[in-house]
Amino acid sequence: LVPAVLAGVSISPGTLAAGGKATITATLTGPAASGVTVTLTSNNTAVLPVPSAGITIAAGGKSGTASVQAAASVTAATAVTVTATYNGVSKTAYAMVTPGAASSAGK
Repeated sequence: LVPAVLAGVSISPGTLAAGGKATITATLTGPAASGVTVTLTSNNTAVLPVPSAGITIAAGGKSGTASVQAAASVTAATAVTVTATYNGVSKTAYAMVTPGAASSAGK
């Protein structure tokens, strides 16, 4: 049995307004042999903090999610890199946090 490794991580939606919520999904290459924890880090925790507990994937599961909320005080569009790590493999996902309503498309 080949141990599952981290296949990828995604953030949905990829663009969120200040104070908005998003879901981070971590996916494995196969079912987890036992419950596993994928650690999460954010390169800008002031804008998009990630849960210190990471993402838990139950035995037999292939993916897990965590909810995150952008800071309400964002004043300029800020790109954030979230890195998920499990068993020595890291994958990254990117999110854009914008001030105000998410519908105010680029400047």
